[in-house]
Amino acid sequence: MALDIHPPTKPIHSVKDFLLHLFTITRGILIALGLEGVVERAHHRNLAREAKTNLVREMTDNHRGLSGGLKSMETTDAQLQSILNTVRALAADRSAKPGNLDLSVSINTPSSTAWSTAATTGALGYMERDDVERFTKVYDLQQVFMSAEQRAVESLLELESYGALAHGPLARISDAQAVEAERAAGRALAATRMAEDIGKSLEAEYRKLLAATK
Repeated sequence: MALDIHPPTKPIHSVKDFLLHLFTITRGILIALGLEGVVERAHHRNLAREAKTNLVREMTDNHRGLSGGLKSMETTDAQLQSILNTVRALAADRSAKPGNLDLSVSINTPSSTAWSTAATTGALGYMERDDVERFTKVYDLQQVFMSAEQRAVESLLELESYGALAHGPLARISDAQAVEAERAAGRALAATRMAEDIGKSLEAEYRKLLAATK
């Protein structure tokens, strides 16, 4: 905010005139600074309000996506259990009848764009402390879920590398290959269940936060 200070329009002939002019200048400066503070505080409030609106919208979208993603993970879990049972049976007896080896995977990736933007613009510093703490807790857990999901995907890709064995003569599968395939299926199942458990906790935190911000 620009502030212009003009010289007196009339000559100063006494201490009284000087003090009056000084008082007028001081009062003008204080008023200008006060107005600037009001404008700045209003800007900060708007910034915080807009950031919170964007965070709630992003959290709502993430909650909706995760709800669907958890259903897909339950399907993947059941398929992995079937694959593990089949691999174990074949490892023990090559003449065993192969079970269902179908595997469908759906990846859910929650967004954190609004959170990153709020942090970059400094909007988090103007939001209510309780709100910031609630959002921080959920976004931290969201990051944990995404890391667990990534590990699950890596283990599923490892298991996929054994897929070719199921399409060839089972008698040709060596004992070592059978054991490694069983271990890979077990790792994939464990990683998927870990991601699923964290996802359920995250889904509960989404619901709790959204209810608190209504």
